[in-house]
Amino acid sequence: MDYGNMLKEALETRNNVTFFDISHLSRIKVKGDDSEEFLQRLVARDIKKVKENFISGPTAFLNFNAGFKDDVMVYKFSKNDFLVVGNAVNHDKIVDWLHENIGEYKVTIEDLTFNTVMLAVQGPKSIEIMRKVLGDIIDSLTPLKFHTDIVTEHGVIKLLSYSGWTGETGFELITDIETGEKILRVL
Repeated sequence: MDYGNMLKEALETRNNVTFFDISHLSRIKVKGDDSEEFLQRLVARDIKKVKENFISGPTAFLNFNAGFKDDVMVYKFSKNDFLVVGNAVNHDKIVDWLHENIGEYKVTIEDLTFNTVMLAVQGPKSIEIMRKVLGDIIDSLTPLKFHTDIVTEHGVIKLLSYSGWTGETGFELITDIETGEKILRVL
């Protein structure tokens, strides 16, 4: 949505609710026996300290001279299963870089970017709005934690994060394209 200027958009997020199609962000699955060790070597944050079903918080991929490659969020499903969300502009560079650094690590890299959508609903009224999609499921969600495979009447939400990157209450969700279209119509 475009409210005419950035100040109005920021105020709308702070006082009401805003929707964002953030599907341009990279979504890269890192899976396998050595996934945690692999990412531990490549990001600035201590991935081993991230609890299962939680997000790392902002971190960065760094080269081996501590040079910046991309800022990312790492979603930890288990020590063998992660999702890395990063910037669109660095997508190809990061996918290639991950593949280049696999070496002896037992990991697979799967790019989910182009067959999923990522949507964000942010603001103090986001719970009220998301209730239209989730129904009573929303009452069982835990803030700052992500949830997987949530079945709704609109389809399955593959990942739902109850977190706000705008400073307000919010949600980010990842799902297949068809379900994403249905959810957007409801919102």
